[in-house]
Amino acid sequence: MPDLYKRLQLPTAPTPLKEGENVEDVLHCSYVRAEEIIKHPESQLFIYVLILMKLIDDGDLKNAKEFGDFIFLRLKNVNRRTLDHLGAKAMYFISVAYEKLGLLTQIRPIIFDAYKNCCLHHDQIGQATLMNIIIRSYLAQNLYEQARNFITKTTFPESSSNNQYSRYLYYVGRIKAVQLEYSEAQASLIQALRKGPEIGAVGFRVQVQKLLVIVDLLMGEIPARSLFNQADFQKPLSPYFQIVNCVKQGDMEKFRKLLEKYHKVFQSDKNLTLVHRLKHTVIKFGLKKINISYSKISLGDIQQKLSLENDGETEQIVAKAIRDGVIDATLSHEFQNMSSNQLLDVYTSNDP
Repeated sequence: MPDLYKRLQLPTAPTPLKEGENVEDVLHCSYVRAEEIIKHPESQLFIYVLILMKLIDDGDLKNAKEFGDFIFLRLKNVNRRTLDHLGAKAMYFISVAYEKLGLLTQIRPIIFDAYKNCCLHHDQIGQATLMNIIIRSYLAQNLYEQARNFITKTTFPESSSNNQYSRYLYYVGRIKAVQLEYSEAQASLIQALRKGPEIGAVGFRVQVQKLLVIVDLLMGEIPARSLFNQADFQKPLSPYFQIVNCVKQGDMEKFRKLLEKYHKVFQSDKNLTLVHRLKHTVIKFGLKKINISYSKISLGDIQQKLSLENDGETEQIVAKAIRDGVIDATLSHEFQNMSSNQLLDVYTSNDP
């Protein structure tokens, strides 16, 4: 057991055998078979990845980080196609260990060097994995402009797995949403759901759906209610379901209360900034309801119903809504009121 452990070059001491235990029973193979396995670099890297996964699952992040550094040094400047899959998997778990320690941004230069080597060696599996790690490191610091520049100056490998591609599309959708490109963000997020696994990966699908719900609302669309009734989404999407109902009602006071109540939830999901933008969407839906309900209403009443701060802000909001075609009405600055235009019956006119 110590000889085999030494051949694996692990950074810490092995767990001693219990009394009566046989080495071959613990390893589930003979010494001869173990000696044959560790002659091949693919087998060694596979064992390394398993050990790294075990350290992360056990919460031993310090040793996981140190062991990840050891694996990275073993992989550095290796050009062997049979190691591409395992090398990409190892780099992913190394980044997980660093991220859990809050040190993901520190290894960005190292990841860039590894990405350059993957490009030179035409390792498309490694390229896809490392691109996602680089983008994630940018998003961890809210460096959306740098992430956008990286995406525009690189090309995602066509032969990558659907899992990596769906993760890439999710990051693209988040960047587009923050930069006010809602239609592109919606398209990327929908494609991420289609490319992602249909069974399992519940956490990923939940995160994509949370962002997609907000993007739909920012575009003036209401998500289907059936989405929130699914078993996997019912509980995690509950705050977002309440936000959807609030937007439909156009209730600004309720929106503020929900924002205060679920502030930590939106902040942990990194959607707080986007949820704040929904204020204008809530006002638009509220104005639509007022436009349908009242033929004429004063700006003071509109201010009270929408819980706006002052008369000047109310007049500007109503004027912008009329100009953008949100409501069909006429604004009177002199009398400080809004008159809804009458809906004509098309059958009583000469229109074809």
